[in-house]
Amino acid sequence: SIIAAVYHGAAKPGSCVGKCGEWDADCWCNDACETYGNCCLDYEEQCGRKTCELCGKWSCDEWISWDPAKNSCESMLKDWGCTCKGCHCGHGTETSLVILPEEHYPEARCLDGTMAGYYVRKGISEQMLVFLEGGG
Repeated sequence: SIIAAVYHGAAKPGSCVGKCGEWDADCWCNDACETYGNCCLDYEEQCGRKTCELCGKWSCDEWISWDPAKNSCESMLKDWGCTCKGCHCGHGTETSLVILPEEHYPEARCLDGTMAGYYVRKGISEQMLVFLEGGG
């Protein structure tokens, strides 16, 4: 079993301070919020208008943030012909796998018998997002 954790930054609820590209309490700080009208009040001030090129309905950075293991600027160009001009191309989305030590957690095992672990990606705030995906 794998657990993913992302750390985030101290900011006022409903603010894009340190949260560009993310959700905050009751509003968004990403390109799509302009389309849906649910941007935080300080979105333009804090995040500015993104210059990342769209690849279909979403920007390359959005595709990459949703699935960094599958998407990259290189794969977007190869698979879809998107140049991703002005995009961050996944920088800052790197994750680290942490395997639980067997001496402390001898029964923490995946279904295939291997030691359980989790992925961690450093963010920009003190909040934490935990995503659990079980195997079957």
